[in-house]
Amino acid sequence: MKRIISLLLASLMILGLVSCKKESADIIYERIRENTLALEYIKLSLSVDSTVKTGDSTLTIPTDSDVKIIRQNGELSYLSTSIVRFMVEDKMARVTLQHYYDGGILYQSAGDVKMKHEISEEKFWEGNVSAETIILKLPSDLLANAEVETKKKVSTFEVIIPSEKISSDLKAQLDRIAKLYSEAKYDDGKYSYGDLEVAVTTTSDGFIAACAMLFTTSGSVSGVATTENILLSYEVVNPGSYFGMQPPFPAGQYEDGEFSIK
Repeated sequence: MKRIISLLLASLMILGLVSCKKESADIIYERIRENTLALEYIKLSLSVDSTVKTGDSTLTIPTDSDVKIIRQNGELSYLSTSIVRFMVEDKMARVTLQHYYDGGILYQSAGDVKMKHEISEEKFWEGNVSAETIILKLPSDLLANAEVETKKKVSTFEVIIPSEKISSDLKAQLDRIAKLYSEAKYDDGKYSYGDLEVAVTTTSDGFIAACAMLFTTSGSVSGVATTENILLSYEVVNPGSYFGMQPPFPAGQYEDGEFSIK
């Protein structure tokens, strides 16, 4: 699994980095995490692969999305465009799903369906990914021992977090990710985790450039032992840049109401 993480990050970012030990990974990560979360304007490009094994059957469903978040003067604007795939009568269906949130109103569109409704920011975040969700709180003691490779101020490092080292804060983040992206519907609604693998690449000016994480959940579905591998990777696109945002369609095209695709 560690090889999967390494290959994924290599394809996302930079190949052939040269080892240069100047700062430990825990110091680097604390700084880039803080800097990235402090951004008022942030673009995220996400890719999630969910592979569920139940009995003798295996199902892999990918989800790709681009997310823009603006937090300015205490106000939130948010736009996500996702390619969602799901099974319908043993066939894979594909739909483009867009969520736009501004001024306390959530605009949703999927195909010809366009709806809008009022929703609090707290309620909105329950069903949408935030930077605070995917930028993980990693244990500094394990990061301190990770090998760091640096070239031209760009660093990469990898860390494996054993299941027993997953803190309550980190578990809460993984629970949020699983709730958003998991395809396994466990009987008790709870997630048990195996080891977590994380690989990180920085920008040259102190932000997260890309991250990949791989973890496994387990439980039972209708009484059958089930496991799910979730591989989530994201890029922070041009951190520190500014951009505008507007609804995907004119407001008059949205009818009152809401829907859910999962």
